[in-house]
Amino acid sequence: MLNLIVDYFASLTPVQIAGTVFGAIMMVLALINFISTRRSRILIIRAVTDVCSALNNFCFGSFTAGLLNCSGLCREIVFYYRGKKKWADSILWLFLFLAIVVLSPFPECFTEGRFMPILLLPAASGVFTVTGLYNKNTVVTKCCIIASQTLYTFYQITRNNPTALITSVMALVSAIIGLINEYVQRKRAAKAEAAGGETPEAAAGAEETPEAADNAGRGETPETAGGAAVSAEEAGAAGGIERSRTE
Repeated sequence: MLNLIVDYFASLTPVQIAGTVFGAIMMVLALINFISTRRSRILIIRAVTDVCSALNNFCFGSFTAGLLNCSGLCREIVFYYRGKKKWADSILWLFLFLAIVVLSPFPECFTEGRFMPILLLPAASGVFTVTGLYNKNTVVTKCCIIASQTLYTFYQITRNNPTALITSVMALVSAIIGLINEYVQRKRAAKAEAAGGETPEAAAGAEETPEAADNAGRGETPETAGGAAVSAEEAGAAGGIERSRTE
């Protein structure tokens, strides 16, 4: 096994070795990309993945794929600032990036001189990816990524590209794990909210007023304190009556 790895790297040029390193980084990032429940973190990791993927493709001479990765990097930047910067809020960005992925198979069809139905898989995959990353709900994002990477995995099986295939499978696994993590986190939040919903009444019942604390310091209950207050009022009234009689 070790000899096969050594022979593989020996057959590569320095540029291709660098591309292989970028591909390895890309695989690791694909595995952790969608585990987070924070949309901003998902987009940042995805952007770094696009950079590594573009460099990997450029190093191996796949310039069209590299340019598509660059468009993906621009997409992640725009979507990251959506809701933060006014220029990123336009829905025209969504249609632009959808158009890019839908039209992406046509250059290869033109090169081959015929329409290839298999290229509909990456186009459909791209539509799911763009829609998912555009959406602010991370559950919707991960569901779209699962659909996207499933289609893209089938496509890569037909292309005999081990690096892209492994990366696609890792991204699919990452999205599945992330969806499970979303479920677990929301269940915990629901339990915490339910537990918190019981505490206000208990806290209100347990909360002492200054009068109650003062009574407790004298060893009095609210009832005895109330009785003592009534007795004091009665004594004051009786004293007033007695004074009026003597006068």
